[in-house]
Amino acid sequence: MMTSEESLLLKNRQNEFSAFYADLLPSLVDFIGRIGIQPAHEVLKTAVQFKALVSQATESFSIDSEEDRIWLVTRLGYYIGEYFVQKHSGCWYVNEILIPATLLDLLLDDSIFPVNGR
Repeated sequence: MMTSEESLLLKNRQNEFSAFYADLLPSLVDFIGRIGIQPAHEVLKTAVQFKALVSQATESFSIDSEEDRIWLVTRLGYYIGEYFVQKHSGCWYVNEILIPATLLDLLLDDSIFPVNGR
């Protein structure tokens, strides 16, 4: 059973989903282009085939600020989501199962993409 806070969070996610999705695809294409993969728009049809290219392009990134790290982790999340959508013939939707904070903390752990100097 959801707490009132969790229920409010879910309602906010549902209300903001259209705007999130409208921003997601152009942001993903922009990200793919910025890491040097062309034609970048093809990621919208062939994200699974981009896996090795994305991995190679991002393996030696140098992250200089927390803002850069957040930008990168967000765009990689967009790519990973689109990868799974295409690989499993799925779709983007609001997950009604809330992720425990400990799992979310692990996913956002800055040791995965550390900021330089930390």
